[in-house]
Amino acid sequence: MSKISGEDQKVISTDLRIFNDYGIRFIILGIWRERNRLGQYNGDLIDRMKEIPVDPWEDKDLLKIAEKGSKILNIEFDDKTINKIAEVSYQSVGVFQELCKELCLANDINEVQKEKKKVFDHETLSLAIQQEVVDYGERHIMAIKAFVKKNTKRKESLVSMSYYIAKSIAEIKIDKFDSGINRDRIEKYVQSNLKSGNKYNKGELVRFLNNLSDYQHIRKIWPPLFDYDQTSQILRIIDSTFFFYLKHAKAKILDEIEESLL
Repeated sequence: MSKISGEDQKVISTDLRIFNDYGIRFIILGIWRERNRLGQYNGDLIDRMKEIPVDPWEDKDLLKIAEKGSKILNIEFDDKTINKIAEVSYQSVGVFQELCKELCLANDINEVQKEKKKVFDHETLSLAIQQEVVDYGERHIMAIKAFVKKNTKRKESLVSMSYYIAKSIAEIKIDKFDSGINRDRIEKYVQSNLKSGNKYNKGELVRFLNNLSDYQHIRKIWPPLFDYDQTSQILRIIDSTFFFYLKHAKAKILDEIEESLL
């Protein structure tokens, strides 16, 4: 899995157009939230590309996965339990599958059942959620630390823009995984939460957001946590497991962000 900078993506968008003229086609797997990213870099690609998004998943699709797996294992999730799993998975098929797995293991279901078994233990579901939070924790805490880590090459003692962006993502309410935060909303948040000695610089905010992909690339955050669409001016969480972790471990994330100032 390769990390491709924004500049390299622009080059690729040009090369793809040339290959297209020779009838050569490519299948590209990419992680970004805004539509038609390569088309933004090269307008000639707009009518020559077909996007197939893999996120987010609708609840009805998640329930189909549970239904198929249940038949294989000869088990049955009651409606309240499986709907709750879909709800707390926040449109992430990976989180959904892991929670179903943990719930099965917690109920001693690790093979095909000879007699149909019904799974409805809501207390066990809470334990499964806690276990997934722990499992995702180490990777996401390392990523958020890398995101807000001070640049030791800079002599200024001012708080970095990465701190304010991370804080805004953690504290501003985001209802759905794919909804994101408008830049105006981030700007208001940054202005109202400036640390002592810091002056608001809109140009710095815009530059940081516009280079968010490259910033995470440089900080070796892979897969990336966030993406910024310059056209719609929307900042989005693109790692669905981070969205799940944020919803269940916000206090831990905020503690790590504050520790970045020490």
